[in-house]
Amino acid sequence: MEKYVNDAISSKAVTYISELPKLEAKESNVEGNFWDKYPDIVKVYTIQDHEGKVWSREVCGGPHIEDTTTLGKFRITKEQSSA
Repeated sequence: MEKYVNDAISSKAVTYISELPKLEAKESNVEGNFWDKYPDIVKVYTIQDHEGKVWSREVCGGPHIEDTTTLGKFRITKEQSSA
């Protein structure tokens, strides 16, 4: 997991925003939870590098970054059950 996230960060990927009908987003395998609570039109955030690799594509209320160049190194410091 650490390697995957750090590879995404170092790829200088950019966040692209699009709006899609909820059903279209769901049918095109966009990641999301609580589909029944989303409005009919959803914002889809795609994090994609300059070579075209999509690192993440999901329904979200808003991005936290414009591109991955603002992020530092990712490291997992602890692993445990959530229950």
